[in-house]
Amino acid sequence: MELLRTTQPRVLRDLRYAIHSPENFQKFIATHEDKVVGHLSARIFGKVGWLAAAQISHEYQRKGIFNNLRIKAEQWLTSQGVEDIRVAIASDSLKIRNMFERKSYSPIAFAIEPNIFINPEDIDRNPADHFSLVSDTQLFERLKEALKSLNHNIMIDAAYVPLTADMCKVLLNEKRVYTDITQKIFIILSPVYAPMTFQGFIVADSIEGYRLAARALQAFAAKEDATEIIAHAPSCRESALGLANAGFSWSHPYSVIIYQKSKE
Repeated sequence: MELLRTTQPRVLRDLRYAIHSPENFQKFIATHEDKVVGHLSARIFGKVGWLAAAQISHEYQRKGIFNNLRIKAEQWLTSQGVEDIRVAIASDSLKIRNMFERKSYSPIAFAIEPNIFINPEDIDRNPADHFSLVSDTQLFERLKEALKSLNHNIMIDAAYVPLTADMCKVLLNEKRVYTDITQKIFIILSPVYAPMTFQGFIVADSIEGYRLAARALQAFAAKEDATEIIAHAPSCRESALGLANAGFSWSHPYSVIIYQKSKE
């Protein structure tokens, strides 16, 4: 357990999928003289396959390693019956974006990932009280409608996941979905993975809605004694202004672009 608490969020994400859903997770590794020089992982959610952007050692770039890993991962996903293959890439990772764009991947959605550092003892916990746990599965359609700009994807545990009725039920069973009294604001919480880092996904219909959700996200994080919060949200004027009004900034992480492979 100590290993899990001290692992970076995106590394731990892969570990979680490998441990809890081994049949839906596969890691592809490139080696040279017993040295790992590159890797790429693939995961399956329903009928959608997701690639994690490849990591290639600097001295081994431009040697075809990325293409070999990508092809093997895509072949594995296709063999498992996926209908779409996607990858989420930081918007400023121009080299990686170009690598995928040259291989018939096109952007389909944008998300923002601002962060904020807090002292849990100084955070007002009351904003969290304005949101209640969602237990009604009928809210699935309302939440799905709110996710149009993200092509019906939500951020869960550091990975963008297509929202389906089954996924919605899982989140409700895990008591991770909250909404306000108007049912126009949704917050989906993720546990604290890396030391003191808390992640949450929010979607709303106004600047004020995003501000309220962002304040509540800080309150939820403070209850977990987290000191850094990463808020994931669709990329739009309302979310950017609302999160900024709640003190979030874009120093790191950044905006993310979701790519989908064109069907041949």
